[in-house]
Amino acid sequence: MPFDAPELETIRLQMRGSLAAKQFLDADGNLVVVGPLPPRSVLGVLAADNPAAQFSLLHRHAERNALDGVPLTSTGQRLEDWASTFRVNRRPATFASGTIDLTGVTGTLVPTGTTWRRTDGRLFSSIADVTVAAGVASVTVRADEVGLASNTAAAATLSLVVPIAGLDTDATVDSNAIGAGADEETLDQLRARLLEFLRQRPNGGSVADYVSWSKEVPGVTRAWALGHHLGPGTVGVAIVNDGNAPAISPSAQLVSDVATLIGTRRPVTAQVTVFAPGLTQLDPQIQMKPNTATVQQAVTQALDDLFLREAVPGQLMPLTHIAEAISNAAGEEDHRILAPLADVQPLAGELLVTGTPVFSTLP
Repeated sequence: MPFDAPELETIRLQMRGSLAAKQFLDADGNLVVVGPLPPRSVLGVLAADNPAAQFSLLHRHAERNALDGVPLTSTGQRLEDWASTFRVNRRPATFASGTIDLTGVTGTLVPTGTTWRRTDGRLFSSIADVTVAAGVASVTVRADEVGLASNTAAAATLSLVVPIAGLDTDATVDSNAIGAGADEETLDQLRARLLEFLRQRPNGGSVADYVSWSKEVPGVTRAWALGHHLGPGTVGVAIVNDGNAPAISPSAQLVSDVATLIGTRRPVTAQVTVFAPGLTQLDPQIQMKPNTATVQQAVTQALDDLFLREAVPGQLMPLTHIAEAISNAAGEEDHRILAPLADVQPLAGELLVTGTPVFSTLP
């Protein structure tokens, strides 16, 4: 049975009680019982309080060691050690990268290390020399700082930090966006991947293998393996980056990184296509009681959580699950769904996400 470490005050009372029960002979040979100790007596402090504190620390240390003894409850470095034992390594933070389009005077050199600034102050630097040709140039840049926050949408504007003669100040992020930036994997995310690995061991290219391999790449939070995606002998692997919400579709670079990793692991006969699923937004119409901003927010979050747990590209979402999620939202008393009126079936390769719910008051 599990051991419950006693609290410090419990240990103090136990030690004081034990001391109070002690007996000894005085100088005249009489049996003397120590008896109850005054609350602030020197003997009580020296004999009980200080040792009690030490024993309490030992209990806590033993309790923590017991929790760290299994992957399910381990934390910190112990969890990382458990994970690395099974080659499930913590995903590091990564730099976002992509291409920007410039305009300027033909022949102008854009040297390596040229820096552009986003409107919020994030910096991006070029990684190779480029020369303007026919008035335009495409430059590959990388964020100066690691992390998800450097991912930048297509068509965003970046401005030169230091002007270059013959080069226009503003540049535009191309249609592939600046992506693949990711924060360091949290310990909870690491534990989830470790437990997933332990519960679904590698099996020579099973569905679970493709999902596990994909999640090794920083930035991938969910993945699905779709058998016979483009015909017999083919596998489709859909990935998303929920950390980049609401734009959870992965960048071209992230898709390429996953495809490269899977290429080193897949069975030699498997033809694998890694892709970003299309996003099918569901805009439900809901009559609700009470129809307050707080409950509306709770319902929207409940739908987000439902799709995060259950949505699979191209797979039907039962209307009953949507209704249940709404009913479980904090503060909701009653509701009626006006739309959709049936199960929601996304197109092949499309992933269901929450759009903009329309709320009204239930009569």
